[in-house]
Amino acid sequence: MSGQNGSPGAEKWPSGVVRLDPAVSSGGPEQGTDRVAIAGQGVFETFVTTMPFITSNSRVFVSLAEIDPNGDRKPFMGAAPLTVHNVVARDDHTLQLRLEINWPEELVVVASIAYFNV
Repeated sequence: MSGQNGSPGAEKWPSGVVRLDPAVSSGGPEQGTDRVAIAGQGVFETFVTTMPFITSNSRVFVSLAEIDPNGDRKPFMGAAPLTVHNVVARDDHTLQLRLEINWPEELVVVASIAYFNV
């Protein structure tokens, strides 16, 4: 993950992955959702940890949207193109993500995660 966030108020936003909501398991470990904030720029890899029901057999879907790190943290359609390149569910209950934020400075985005165990 790259360094400091270039957004206004960057000194208030931690580097790395920040969980926005508690992980939600709807109906038990078979399926659930999570939302995490990630700061980055360009193509980079990061890990989302502490996802107790995710293993390498899980089906995981991730979408990205910009958020205001100092505001209400609601997703919005910003001008930066955002891409999820790869999502790897691992047996150590983490997700490995390769993402792209095509913007000249580091932005904070929200990754919405849905998982299903079959």
